[in-house]
This record gives sequence, structure tokens and C-alpha cells, in this order.
Amino acid sequence: GTAGKRRPGGAAAVATAVGAGVGARAAGDAVPEGHAAPEQALSSAPRRVPQKYSASASPLLREVHLNHSDVVEYHLRSGVVLRTPWKVNLTRVYFGDRLVGFLTPEAELYFPPVVTRVFMEVGLGNRSSMEALLDTDPSAYVFGFQGVLGGLAVRPRSTRYKLIHADVALNTGWMSFHSKPGGPSSRMATLRLQDLLNLIPEDLDVELLRTSRGNDYTVVYSAYSQKSRLHRVVVQLQDIPMDHPSKRFPKQANTTVAASKLLQR
Repeated sequence: GTAGKRRPGGAAAVATAVGAGVGARAAGDAVPEGHAAPEQALSSAPRRVPQKYSASASPLLREVHLNHSDVVEYHLRSGVVLRTPWKVNLTRVYFGDRLVGFLTPEAELYFPPVVTRVFMEVGLGNRSSMEALLDTDPSAYVFGFQGVLGGLAVRPRSTRYKLIHADVALNTGWMSFHSKPGGPSSRMATLRLQDLLNLIPEDLDVELLRTSRGNDYTVVYSAYSQKSRLHRVVVQLQDIPMDHPSKRFPKQANTTVAASKLLQR
């Protein structure tokens, strides 16, 4: 991705690595001059504390119930509009029936003051790839996305990890799928990354988006106007011809196709 706004003296102080896992600054490592160590951020960073609810400080301006549907639009004070399965109740924001976080009067998600960097992982399999990062780096906050309930067997216990039960797609809403051919149809929530990025304060760095669930370039597309905030993107692709007999998922883009599509955006 391209570089977005960075907080002066903030996130660049902590080195990260992409590969088997995402590392963090080891204890005792020097911090570059002019940068604050994560443990110092607690006293130096502005504290975004959710205020007690009042009508004048509410992040929600109005709810709009669309005609002949069960879709509700939530118009926030920042100009952002969220749609079902999002739900805003006073200062709380939910996706489906699960709490995502609390909103400030400016309609931004509240993060602990020590947090300076946000990571996202899509398609988790049996466990998160960010556990080591959360254990060693107090400045990191991770959003995980898993489309099917119960799909993540091992969840990080950190309070700086938020699992959202949704598949990342080009539009927020619902999609139908069959768990097996000829089986019953099920419904799964979908979320576009732009919605979540609109709620993350601009002074927080979105350091990494890692996706490993197929058609990964569409995950990047779903950030739309917020793509420039994604500093790094890691996608999973098959580097073989589209018509190769050993291609695991014949309709999913290979490296060449995905790179071409991303460059077009």
C-alpha cells in the first residue's frame, strides 16, 4: 500500500517483520531519536476517553429505516454512513450482535492511549497469526475477520484483539452460501473495509493488512477511498497459470491477474 498519515514521533519507532509472523521491538532495543517507545505512549498520547452519553455529544445524528427492507442506515456526525449489519446504539457500535467498540463524539472508535498501530487479518483458519505481536507489542491493536462462526479455534486473549464475524467483500450486507454442494443455504455477514477504516482515527497507523482467503485483491478493493491508509498489504496467491490443472481454486486470480487488477485501482 501507499503511505498514509503518520503520527509525528509515533508508530515508525517499532520495527515489524512479515513472514512466519509479525515481530516487535525487543526489550532493551534502542528507540530512534525523536520517537516515543510504546510504553511511553501511555503518558504522552492524547486520551480518547468515551464521554458520558448526551444528545449534544452523540456520534449518531439519525437513523434511517429504508422502505420495504430491514436495512437501517446510521448517519454519524463525521459524515460516515453505516448500514445493517452495522448497528449504532448511543456510543456503542456493533457488527451483527457483537460489540465492536465505543464511539467518541467525533464518531471515531475509542482506542486505549497506548495504541498507536492497527493491524488487520482476513481469513484466519485455526488461529490468529498475530498472537506473538500482541504479546510483545503493547502499541498494537488487531482486527480479525472470519466469515463463519466458530471458524477460529484459538483466539488471542488480548483485549487489543477484536474478532469480527464477517467476510470482507465489496459491499456491506449479507450473502448466501452452501457449506457443501446440495446442502442447505446459510447466510453470512459481509463487511467492506472502508466502513471500519472510516471509524479508525486518522492519527493511528494502519500498519498491515494480511489476507489469506482467496480472491484477496477484492479485500484491498473494499477499502475504496481509504486504501492509502494501508501501509503494507500481504495477500495469498497461486503463482501458476489460470488454466493449470493443479490450480486449487480454478476461478481465483493468480499472481499475474491479481497484480494487474490492483494496479488498475
